[in-house]
Amino acid sequence: PGQDYGFMANVPWHKHGWLDLRGKYEFKPPKDVTRVLPVVITRDPYGWFHSMCESPYLLNGNWTGENCPNLLDSTRTSVEAKLTLGKRLEHKRVWDSLVHVWSEWYGEYYDTDLPRLIIRFEDVLFHTPEVMDAIRKCAGGVWAKDEFVYQTASSKGGKKYFEDIKPQSSMISAIIKYGQDPTGRRTNNMTNQDLKFARRHLDERLMEAFHYKHPDEM
Repeated sequence: PGQDYGFMANVPWHKHGWLDLRGKYEFKPPKDVTRVLPVVITRDPYGWFHSMCESPYLLNGNWTGENCPNLLDSTRTSVEAKLTLGKRLEHKRVWDSLVHVWSEWYGEYYDTDLPRLIIRFEDVLFHTPEVMDAIRKCAGGVWAKDEFVYQTASSKGGKKYFEDIKPQSSMISAIIKYGQDPTGRRTNNMTNQDLKFARRHLDERLMEAFHYKHPDEM
């Protein structure tokens, strides 16, 4: 009963918000969060570390700059990542590193008993119609049109705020990037200490569940 919100770009507790904010932080309607099925998009953590060099969005930390991602500083201490949400900046969280952000943020969605979908970005990119149809069936939706049409331009196209940060990726540029040498791209600028740190602290349950491999396994 009540208003049907359909597909939303944000969950009510913000798409970058950690799961514990569900029901505590109202970024978007509806207030009844039990009516929302979160669709979480995960991606290869080593590629994600580098994306945080280009567009950290709301995350803050000193991993950017030369030789990004700097998982460890010059003293081999992990570089913290911070996220603050809310009109009064009342929701704050600090992680030990980008590695911990990936493991803990996705791990909380992985471990919860709440209804949710966790989907690999790589599958969305290379198997778009099949993945979208699986989501539709799970959510009980119907297609408005029979023909599937790819959105090849940037999903943020025309939004000057994002374009001022960096040129936005399109579907084609994303496919080209992922089609390049995966090992070299994933480990670019990472020191041996960075790689060992990531190996030690990435959640192996998630790595196995989503079929992601460490560079030394490829």
